[in-house]
Amino acid sequence: MPEEAELTWDDGSKHPEPAIDDPAPQLSSAQAAKWLGMGFGVFGLIAGAAVLNDKASKVPWTPREYPFDNLRVELGGAPAK
Repeated sequence: MPEEAELTWDDGSKHPEPAIDDPAPQLSSAQAAKWLGMGFGVFGLIAGAAVLNDKASKVPWTPREYPFDNLRVELGGAPAK
């Protein structure tokens, strides 16, 4: 019995049928490259949208104001005269 015998339904006719009803479709290299390019394009669009919508750079904040001349003495600076 050949190894591939389990993959065909041999009913004794001239053309045996495949045992699996819906075999996986075979893609050509061009089709595979097209699908891969479309997948990378989707990721590129998502990354581009994330760069354009950078909320961290648009958040306004107030600069910190420390007491005692911005903590100059506490941070190791010379005392004010």
